[in-house]
Amino acid sequence: MVHGGHRHRLSGKDLAAELSRQPRTYDYEGAVANNYPLLQKIPDVTDPASGFLWGNLAAHGKTYYHFGEYISTTFCNEARVADPQMGPLMQGHDCAHKAIAPGETFPAEWGGGVNKWPWPVPLIAANIATKPELVGHFAQETPDFNLMVPDQIRAEIFIRHLQGWVADKNQAKDTMPQFILMRLPNDHTAGTRPGGPTPKSSVADNDLAVGRVVEAVSHSPFWDDTAIFILEDDAQSGGDHVDAHRSTALVISKYSPRGPPGRHLPPGLHSWIAAFTPPSASFAPWNRCSACLP
Repeated sequence: MVHGGHRHRLSGKDLAAELSRQPRTYDYEGAVANNYPLLQKIPDVTDPASGFLWGNLAAHGKTYYHFGEYISTTFCNEARVADPQMGPLMQGHDCAHKAIAPGETFPAEWGGGVNKWPWPVPLIAANIATKPELVGHFAQETPDFNLMVPDQIRAEIFIRHLQGWVADKNQAKDTMPQFILMRLPNDHTAGTRPGGPTPKSSVADNDLAVGRVVEAVSHSPFWDDTAIFILEDDAQSGGDHVDAHRSTALVISKYSPRGPPGRHLPPGLHSWIAAFTPPSASFAPWNRCSACLP
């Protein structure tokens, strides 16, 4: 460390203490040091040089829609203070109602019904797209990676949108986006955090939500030309003899080859769901890896 022309050497313990005093989180999905580079009108140093998949879609005139991915949510139970010298920060919000307590009714956009979970589910104060291509292309009512929000709510939100696209199709209007990216994060689990769901409960919640989404799409008029790709959120628990970055992927469509009877996948694999409506959703490769795909 250099300060005032003098060089100081910090021990590992001192450095850790110094870093711990810095009011900064790790860079996360378009949020850098508790700021939004998009709102600050500065480059995001964490962006890949080849860009993102949705940027490629936008560049090639394809339609796309996000449910929670690279969308930053401020919840009503969060309190943050903005420093005007650092630009627009993730500010807290004053909400008349901060959460849906057990026994209270969920908002209609979350499916309605009574909260039967034994913890209060936080409400959304604000949602913001962290990348320019996603502005106006995401579900405002979908929460981000907050594990206190059950995945059933995320499934309800998607199914409500799907029902709207089906209604439009019945009126000869095809409004379903060609590419949909949806996050169902609860298989990550919150561990044994007091007051929250158990890991077993979180994984079961996630598996049920994935099943409901697949069932809804597969019984819709879009099933003939839709493919669903499901990826796990982290490869850290699935290291094999080739590489620890390898991860499980599921492909679901009416044309997917079926595996042998009785074969089951382990739970806890599902987090990101991408739905394509080919062939119009095809687009050019955006990096070397995608260019090499068969």
